[in-house]
Order: sequence, then structure tokens, then C-alpha cells
Amino acid sequence: MSDEPPAPFPPPQPAPFQPPSIQSAPFQPPPVQPASFQPGQFQPGHPMAPPPEPAQPWPPLPPRGPGVRVPFAVPPAERDRKRMWISLGVGGAALLLCCVGGVVGFGALVVTTSQATVTEARNTVRDFLDGLAKHDYHEAYDQVCTARQSDQTLNEFTEQERALPEIERFSLGQPVASRTQFQVPAVVQTPETTATERYLVISDGQAGGMRVCGGPR
Repeated sequence: MSDEPPAPFPPPQPAPFQPPSIQSAPFQPPPVQPASFQPGQFQPGHPMAPPPEPAQPWPPLPPRGPGVRVPFAVPPAERDRKRMWISLGVGGAALLLCCVGGVVGFGALVVTTSQATVTEARNTVRDFLDGLAKHDYHEAYDQVCTARQSDQTLNEFTEQERALPEIERFSLGQPVASRTQFQVPAVVQTPETTATERYLVISDGQAGGMRVCGGPR
């Protein structure tokens, strides 16, 4: 065994510094949201967006009725005013024509009724004298008014007419109106004379028409 001291161990040498290697990641562009993407919808890789708040609804409009006016009413245009005046003019003209037509029609009705009444009075006297001329006393009696028939029966009327001169022919004149009565002139020829006679014709409500109620026969 040697008495020499052991040789000291050499101090450790520090390792040279090497920076850590950094690997660069490949560039990735940010994802493009599709057109159908709406906020609040779930998409993979994107956080859930809160849903949008609902829109505040407008209060309902009041119902239309008497006294309710629609706000911001559009004033009528000039063309609408012209059309309105034209419509009023046409309506007024039509109303005037209706009024005039009504007056004319009423007047024509009155004239027609008067002419019909005059014709009926004349025909009544004609049927009366024609029955006497043909010795058809029943036909002549039917043309007599109700008041006269109440005072004289058919037999009495027949005896009276047989005692008078026989009517050979006759002709009637134009009836003359006097209120609701008519005076109908008639030229009556008998074997003895030719004379102008006047017969009173009235509107007999009970008989339902014009009747002879006065005259020489």
C-alpha cells in the first residue's frame, strides 16, 4: 500500500446551452361562417350565442266605429274631387229626370183616368137608350142607378117606357163633367119628334160603375 494521497477528482464540466427546438405550426385560415349561420344557432367549434330578445309587439289598433278616425288620413286627391262632383251631377240629373217623369206620368194618369170616366159615362147612356130602342127593358134597367131602382121595380120601369114614344134612332154628344157627375146630351128621334135630351150620369159605388140617374126617361 502506498502512502501517497489519492488524486482529486476533476470538477464536472457544465454542458453547453442548447435552446429548445420550436416547431412552427402550419397556417390555418379562420373558419368562414356559412350563409345559413344565424346568431344563436349551435355550430361545431363555436360557442352558443344567446338568443335574440323578442321584438316588442305594437299595441292593437282600436276597432273602427262611429267617432273613430284613422290617424294620418290621406286627403282626397284632385282627381277624386272631380270624380265626386261628376257623380253628384249625374245623380242630380237622374233625380231631376225621375221627378219630372213622375210628374208627367201622374199627369198622364190623371188625364187617362178622366178620359176613361168620360167614355164610361157616354157608354152608359148609349146602352140605356139602345135597350129602350130594342125593347130590351131589362138591359136598359141595368143602366139605372141604385137609388132609382130602389124606388121603381123592373116591371114598373117597363110599363112606364112602353107608354112613351118609341125610340127609332139616337146620337150622343160630348159629356160635360160637373164634379163627380156628367151631363150626356143625346139627340133622340121618335115617330113624332126629334129632340135633344140630357141624361144625368153619376158614379154609383153600389152598382160598381157609372149609372143613369136622371133624364126625360
